[in-house]
Amino acid sequence: MKQKGFAVVLIACLLIGCFGGCATKKANDPIPQWSDSVTPGDVTPSSVEKGIAFALPSVAAAPGEKIVVPVLVNADSNVAAVDFVVTYDSDAISYESFSAGLSFKAGISDANEVKKGEIKITMATLTPQKSEGRMCELTFRVADDAAAGEIPLNLACTTCCDYDSKPLVNQCQNGSITVK
Repeated sequence: MKQKGFAVVLIACLLIGCFGGCATKKANDPIPQWSDSVTPGDVTPSSVEKGIAFALPSVAAAPGEKIVVPVLVNADSNVAAVDFVVTYDSDAISYESFSAGLSFKAGISDANEVKKGEIKITMATLTPQKSEGRMCELTFRVADDAAAGEIPLNLACTTCCDYDSKPLVNQCQNGSITVK
C-alpha cells in the first residue's frame, strides 16, 4: 500500500514539474515524414533525426462503424509525461473512448473531449516507452450519414518531458479516417 501511495505522489510531482516547464509545440514546427504508410495492422513509424515523433495513422471505416486510431511514437522516445490535443470533424465522427498503451497503463493517463471535436490527452509514467508503437488508442464512431471521403485527424503535442522533467523536442504527424 505504501508503494502505491509513493508511486502516485511521484507521478503527481512528475506531472507538476513537467507541465510547469516543458517545451511547447509551435504552430510552424515541421511535421516529420514517416518512411512507410501506417495501417492499423502495421504499426512501424520510422524514427526522426532529432527528438521524438508522434503520429496518427490513416485508417478506413464504413459509415456507422467504430474505428480504433492509435497515437504512435518512434523508438527510444523516453517520454515520461505528455499532453496531446486531437481535433476532428465532430459532424462526421464521434469520440467513444481512450485506452493507454502498455507503458502508460502503470502510470496516469486520461482523455477528455473538452469540446465537440477536441480531445485532450494527458499521460505520465514512471517507466518511459522504449520501443516504437502505440502510446494510446482513441476509438471513434463514424456517423451513419458520413459521406465517402477523408476526415482529417489533427494531432498536437503541447508538452512532452522525460523522467527528469526535461523538455523533449517533438514533432507530430496528422492522420485521417477514410470513409468507404
